[in-house]
Amino acid sequence: MKDRPKPLDDLEAAWMEDISADRTEASPKALGRLKGRMIVDQSLKKAHPLSIRVPDSDLEAIQLKAAKAGIPYQTLIKSILHRFATDQLEV
Repeated sequence: MKDRPKPLDDLEAAWMEDISADRTEASPKALGRLKGRMIVDQSLKKAHPLSIRVPDSDLEAIQLKAAKAGIPYQTLIKSILHRFATDQLEV
């Protein structure tokens, strides 16, 4: 089992424990946000800024998918890049 990221505070630690023990009925949005934080590897804290041009239609589609998952769109993009870089996602 992979190590979970360190919680940001005591409240998040309690939520993570409750969710992993299936002792909660959290909203899908709350679960999505927690999942988004857990997806991005903690080793990525030292990150480099990246500037790319993305067509408006693509960005809007990404933002919509992120909103449906309950996570910030930049977290979704970082997650996709991380999964690609670690061979968890193929072209």
